[in-house]
Parts: sequence; structure tokens; C-alpha cells
Amino acid sequence: MKLKVCGIKENPEAVGSLNPDYLGFIFWEPSARFVSHPPMGLPAGIKRVGVFVDASIPYILKQVRTFGLSLIQLHGK
Repeated sequence: MKLKVCGIKENPEAVGSLNPDYLGFIFWEPSARFVSHPPMGLPAGIKRVGVFVDASIPYILKQVRTFGLSLIQLHGK
């Protein structure tokens, strides 16, 4: 079984102590969990997942580079 903790904005060290396989970041501005810059103190070795809703390919690629994403999750139309 794999564990993904999603909606990380603050205190990634505490989440990292759970040893998840993935940390999810929301890239949809209407969400209260939307992130615009990588949180400080992200644990090494945990894969980062970007969650996107109806996002453009250029925006997704920019966030992949900025956040060092390993995976993307797509929602929308």
C-alpha cells in the first residue's frame, strides 16, 4: 500500500514524520489549499505530486520544474 498526503501548505516536517510515499500540492487557485511556492523544509526522498484542475500544459510544466514534481494528477474537463 502507498500513502499520499495531499493539500500540504504548512508544516511539511510533521507530515514527513508519517513517512508518506507522496506529498500532494494543490495548484487550483479556488482551493484553500492552493500553493504558489514550495513550502520550506520538505522532507527528502518523498515524491511530490502536483494536483491540477483544467490547467494548461505550460502552467503544469512550470510547476513541475519549480516544485520538483515526480507525478501529476489531473482533474477537470
